[in-house]
Amino acid sequence: MGKAEATTNMTIRLRSSLLQRVRQRARERQTSANRIVEEAVERLVGGQPDDVYIRLHELAKASGLRVPSGGVRRFTRDELHEDE
Repeated sequence: MGKAEATTNMTIRLRSSLLQRVRQRARERQTSANRIVEEAVERLVGGQPDDVYIRLHELAKASGLRVPSGGVRRFTRDELHEDE
């Protein structure tokens, strides 16, 4: 048997209604919400790098997030966690 791939934690924010749907799907599949999100991300990034950027951009817009039109906005750790 091969070694399991190491995992890393990441904090994400989801709309409450989306999180409820993720949890419902997890219950239906008898798995964890984390696994549902992990599988969705794996499907999302399965394409070529340019495709990934486009798909992430579309996903962010569809989720109601403000999407910058150009450049990269870097956030500090404090900015990322200011609403917690």
